[in-house]
Amino acid sequence: MSSSERPAPPDPATDPALLKIDPSLLELDGHAYKDRSLPAAAQRAAYYRARAAQFLAVDSRAAPAEPALMAASATGIGNHYADFSNFGTSPDWTPEYGTQEPGGEGWIMHSQGNTSSRMMFNQSLNDPSSPHTMVRVWMRGAPDNGKNSYVSLIEQPCADNPGNSFCDEIDIVEYYGQTSAQRSEFTVHRNGQRDNVGFMKWPSPTNPGHIQTSYAIYLEPGNYLSWSLYAPNGLTLGTWDTSSTPGFGYVPSRSMNLYVGIWDIGSSLNSNVDNPPGSFTGDSWMALSAIQVWTDF
Repeated sequence: MSSSERPAPPDPATDPALLKIDPSLLELDGHAYKDRSLPAAAQRAAYYRARAAQFLAVDSRAAPAEPALMAASATGIGNHYADFSNFGTSPDWTPEYGTQEPGGEGWIMHSQGNTSSRMMFNQSLNDPSSPHTMVRVWMRGAPDNGKNSYVSLIEQPCADNPGNSFCDEIDIVEYYGQTSAQRSEFTVHRNGQRDNVGFMKWPSPTNPGHIQTSYAIYLEPGNYLSWSLYAPNGLTLGTWDTSSTPGFGYVPSRSMNLYVGIWDIGSSLNSNVDNPPGSFTGDSWMALSAIQVWTDF
């Protein structure tokens, strides 16, 4: 369901009322929420976004405790916030290949010619350890022709062999820096299906590619998924959500890994990729300033 079909949710960073929720909506049945209806899931998404915003506003090291509202059997990998600005690093992330290093703007990842760079979060997500996953990323995509700067959740079999099969995948952002059509894209793919099952495109801000923008998802495995795009000043620019409720859509239910990287789409054989007329051949780079992965609840 697109946000145009119902009013956009209030901004959780400025509406303290969203910090409150009926505790029954957080009750579990095993490792899933008991109430899996669309209204219940949407309320949980707003609640956890508010908690995440409060965490960022109050303390960058520890989330505020609200034991009265938390499920008694809460599990999950916790709240992992990595601040890569000012040459920051994080033990939660492993560089896999390519040229990358800490920098003043954030973690810098390069694509020189047809080369790529990628790093991976050290724990798998969307697995039975938690009934939900939240990811929010602050980044500046590479502004050059033929370059795709991305943050993606994808099943491992397709992460290294994208041409062999079709997997559950959530592209939280794919930033296309080409001068003909700078844009950010959000895409959802379903295991075993070639075509995407969810998509949203947003034109880039002015001075394309050189503005730190943030992108976020809230995901309940196989039940609910919402996506948000925020301007540098925190203003919500776009929202999208879907549910596994009959008549709505598909929500990925399989365990996935989280990757951040940059690659040269000029080398892609995928006819669906909107390639520009030739890729930039110099040193193109993206900057990841911060990323939050939160499954604690």
